[in-house]
Amino acid sequence: MGSRVPVPGKVGVVSGGGFGHIPVFAGYVGDGLLDACAVGDVFASPDMNPMLESIQFADQGKGVLCVVGNYGGDRMNFDMACEMAEMDDIDARKVIVSDDVAAAGPEEAEKRRGVAGFVFVTKVAGAAAAAGQSLDEVEAITQREAGNVRSVGVALPSCTVPQAGKPTFEIADDEMEIGMGIHGEPGVRRGKLRPFDEVTDEMIDMLLADKPASAGSRIALLVNGLGATPVEELYLVFRQAKARLEGTGAKIAMHMVGNYATSMEMAGASVTILHLDDELETSSESLGRLPFLESLKMTLTTNTLRLGNDKITARIDTIGTEMNALDGQLGDGDLGVTLVNGFNNLEKIKGDLPSDVGMALFAMAKAVTAVSGSSFGTLLATALMASGKITKGNASVEWS
Repeated sequence: MGSRVPVPGKVGVVSGGGFGHIPVFAGYVGDGLLDACAVGDVFASPDMNPMLESIQFADQGKGVLCVVGNYGGDRMNFDMACEMAEMDDIDARKVIVSDDVAAAGPEEAEKRRGVAGFVFVTKVAGAAAAAGQSLDEVEAITQREAGNVRSVGVALPSCTVPQAGKPTFEIADDEMEIGMGIHGEPGVRRGKLRPFDEVTDEMIDMLLADKPASAGSRIALLVNGLGATPVEELYLVFRQAKARLEGTGAKIAMHMVGNYATSMEMAGASVTILHLDDELETSSESLGRLPFLESLKMTLTTNTLRLGNDKITARIDTIGTEMNALDGQLGDGDLGVTLVNGFNNLEKIKGDLPSDVGMALFAMAKAVTAVSGSSFGTLLATALMASGKITKGNASVEWS
């Protein structure tokens, strides 16, 4: 379910599916994106009921569009949810995302899995709805976008689904699989690890063979991490993908690099390209400003500093024991002691903290160093002091 109030008079946009692909799905609930979502267990579709509740929540009398990944459970449950919504006189429709070119050939495109293309499809649907378009119009542009997006991925070590308790698939340390699905579904080829540029070339070849780009084409490019691949390595993929696409004469109108549709802790990456037209490009232009990042913003005041310290000190003894044990494996085993002393002293002074956020942080830095002489205590105090310098003179600070 969404956590915000839907905009009156607007077409609702919802989605849903299995957990484990963070920030999909809940991370895309926000202005210009989803109004609500339903999330199931790890890699498992939620049942029809939360889907129906999401549709009912998002409906403002103009109908609801459901953006659905091409997986059996998701499709069947959204089918039922949409039929149940019709009983409540809600016009609920679906657009299926099936962008994984490794899952099936062009002649069987309807069998393709929905993967990171979901990010683009959701943004276009949300932007069209936010612009005040009718349900017919939102459905049409979203369907057109879904037909213009293509993805392919490469996987290395598997993730472990908690219910299974073991890796979803076995692969040697020196192997990779091209076309692996985000749930561990088989790809098109398994082989030895190769340099980034060669792997990226193979993925781009697959994408362009399915839907070519040429001089004058405008493309949105997404390099997506599957969960355990460092962002630095994703940029290596981006560098080669960009060079290859621009080599066709196409222009990269926008790009995104990061973890946008993960697969638990699976190592690997996917490349998604969206072939743009003027309307799709306008609807996609704010892709970099995603609500799961916006939701991390908060207002910092002296009171929130006190509340934060309360939450820590309530568990500080347990935290201290755990930190001592961990530190004992690497050093002298006293990190927990440092933390306990520091936060207990903060608890003593919290009632005397000034309303100026910067000065409150300075006071906290002094309190930590007074009882935590270790290197970690000094690092913590340094961080508090540095934060105090840039927030001094403010009774509240917006931060993210």
